[in-house]
Amino acid sequence: MERVILHVDADAFFAQVEAQRDPSLPKAIAVQQHQDVIAVSYAARALGVKKHSLPADVRRRDRKSTRLNSSHNQTS
Repeated sequence: MERVILHVDADAFFAQVEAQRDPSLPKAIAVQQHQDVIAVSYAARALGVKKHSLPADVRRRDRKSTRLNSSHNQTS
């Protein structure tokens, strides 16, 4: 049997789910849960936003990125 290694970028997945739920959102999305950023879209990453950042740090780094509260029940 051949072994397959699969890499899933779940970080971008959760941001993409939010974008699918609301197409009016800009491309730069940071998903927040409590006081932690749990998912970052590729567009937000390009602006320097990182996973596990504090929401205040995200605001300082890029005022145009959208910060959303997690709706993880939509992705389970």
